[in-house]
Amino acid sequence: GSTGGTTSAYGTLNGGGTFSGTLDGAKLSDQNYVKAHQSDIVMSPVFNGTYGSSKTIPTSTQGAQTLSLAIHQAANGSNKAALFILQQSQTQSGVANPIVQMAFPSDDVKPGDLALDPTKQGSATLMVVNSTGNNSSCLLAIAWAGTITVVKANNTTAAECGSLQFTAKDVKLYYPKETPIGDISSQLGSMTVCPKE
Repeated sequence: GSTGGTTSAYGTLNGGGTFSGTLDGAKLSDQNYVKAHQSDIVMSPVFNGTYGSSKTIPTSTQGAQTLSLAIHQAANGSNKAALFILQQSQTQSGVANPIVQMAFPSDDVKPGDLALDPTKQGSATLMVVNSTGNNSSCLLAIAWAGTITVVKANNTTAAECGSLQFTAKDVKLYYPKETPIGDISSQLGSMTVCPKE
């Protein structure tokens, strides 16, 4: 295959949301914690878009409920503390793909514009992933253009109960083997690339 980059995007995305409370990533597997913080979970998508020939974000699966969460992950070893947005859809039978994950450059989020460019320091990163079961997932698309605007942010370095409001505009998604800098599948560590849909 060629190593050259592509200019044709795989998909597009827009959106935004307001989170009244960030959640502690270390406690999300505890059902009681999640129940106690139900009001901090946004019961609708914060990202909407399309990819491939006719696929939608979130899923168009009948009966799927889409939730969005703002999650704080504490520093762990060489991993710095992080703040990210997770959007996922659920049906009676489990997760309905795709899942959107957007990470801010650090957990100290400030109002202003953030680029979405994986090659630039200080950018936000946005990935579309598919759950493949057993807590594993594959990468379906990565954002390589667009603007995340943080409208408001408070207390985002705290383990929980921070708040933020943001918008996402003109986000372009690329299939990981066809990005503006070519095929990045070898740079994803242990993460595999999903089959193209």
